[in-house]
Amino acid sequence: MTDVIVLAGGKSPSWFTKDPAIKNKCLIPVHSKPVLFWVLRALQIIPKEEIHVHVIGTLAIQEAGLDKMTDYFHLVPEDSSLSSNVKLGIEKTKEDQLIFISGDIPAITPLCIRDLLQLFQQYPTAQLLLPIILKEDVEKRFPGSKRTYAKIKEGYAKVGNSILLHRSACQKILPLIDSFTNNRKS
Repeated sequence: MTDVIVLAGGKSPSWFTKDPAIKNKCLIPVHSKPVLFWVLRALQIIPKEEIHVHVIGTLAIQEAGLDKMTDYFHLVPEDSSLSSNVKLGIEKTKEDQLIFISGDIPAITPLCIRDLLQLFQQYPTAQLLLPIILKEDVEKRFPGSKRTYAKIKEGYAKVGNSILLHRSACQKILPLIDSFTNNRKS
């Protein structure tokens, strides 16, 4: 069994949307549904015997009714930090295998979720798994999209909007989260 924690906290940064009615970037519409809807829909297809779905979200997410598409909804204030949301996810879950995914990735599919779950089987002793996507693959699927890439041995790549953690590694990773996010966005 794996706990999947969908991070949908915080508010919409001004650079992300100019529409003041959208209080959380996970509520930006894609094909007339909030982005988070598509993430939760992909997760709903995975059998309940395999995953528990937790959403760390704001009141705006709850008001949109998206809390009803999840097993557990954990309310956070709009100004909550990424590390405090991850910490809450760790505190509210019980399984040793944890997958954290962003709530603003509408192109995620059940196959992507399956691939993430299989990584735990492929690397049973790993404490941290960080899926990466090569720049050429991103640009092939989403031409013209703006992403943050880093140089690796294989070329340029980006983090795949997910982190797989074994519970034993959680305390080691928490202090690094905010600095990683702040450096990535600068």
